[in-house]
Amino acid sequence: MEAADPEAHKCMECGITDCECTSFCPTEDDDRFCKCGHKRSAHAANDDETMVSAIPCYWTNQSVEEKSHFFEWIDCDDDTVQEIQQLVDASVKRTWTRDRGKGMKVPSGYTVAAVKRSENYKLWRKYVLKRSLIKQNLERDTDLPFEAYTVKTALAGTPSFMSGEPLDESCNEWLMWHGTSLEGAERICEIDFKQRLAGTATGTLYGRGTYFAESCTKADEYAQVSPDGEHAGLFAMLLCRVVGGRVRYTDEPEPDADALTADCLHGSYDAVLGDREKCRNTFREFVLFASDQAYPEYIVFYKRRFE
Repeated sequence: MEAADPEAHKCMECGITDCECTSFCPTEDDDRFCKCGHKRSAHAANDDETMVSAIPCYWTNQSVEEKSHFFEWIDCDDDTVQEIQQLVDASVKRTWTRDRGKGMKVPSGYTVAAVKRSENYKLWRKYVLKRSLIKQNLERDTDLPFEAYTVKTALAGTPSFMSGEPLDESCNEWLMWHGTSLEGAERICEIDFKQRLAGTATGTLYGRGTYFAESCTKADEYAQVSPDGEHAGLFAMLLCRVVGGRVRYTDEPEPDADALTADCLHGSYDAVLGDREKCRNTFREFVLFASDQAYPEYIVFYKRRFE
């Protein structure tokens, strides 16, 4: 039986499944929330189409005026490849989970063969706007708890190529991995993560959001080998900028996914951190419920190593 078109239930403004609003309309009691029930930052993607965002200084494309919505692939140089290799090495954790598949061995490591950067100004602008709104909320709501979390990719230090646009620890901005196929990675870089598809590949333990990993080993569970073309025989995963904001932490073995989702869409939290490392000795998982909280910046092509 053919499934109904999920786009029919997806708000074009906030990108959240089943939302029927077309723009942000504040409630009379609290201007932080829309009449649909979602908080203002959920509508960030189209909140200000006229806003011009600074382009990272390390991008090849630098002129917004000439290419207001440019999207290009840039092959990264050897220095960038080596620094991303360091991020990979820092986040390897040789732990098996059932998501890898029965009988499948866990690689001892990964060798980065090539990296290409996605320079997509439209998605970058959306991400910068969302990050700004989350920071504003954190600065305003000082009576609410905030905890900064350090992720495994940070153990390698800030890559030198990001020196002009460093990660902002004040709003829990991280580098995160997302495993998929090459086709899926390219599609995400071009048109963004689709919340309507969230959970279809990784499950919905912490809600129907987009799942990210601090460990490349976890992301590798969902990566697929390229069967042909320039990168035949290589696996692909995304390296993304992610803004976590105020994080809803849980170490429950069987969490309430609906409650976690509501805490982020209707409450004061921006992301979920599911600590399976603590309760199951596997991995920490990070879940977003708005696509513009992540910018898919790099596709990393690699080989698995078994030693």
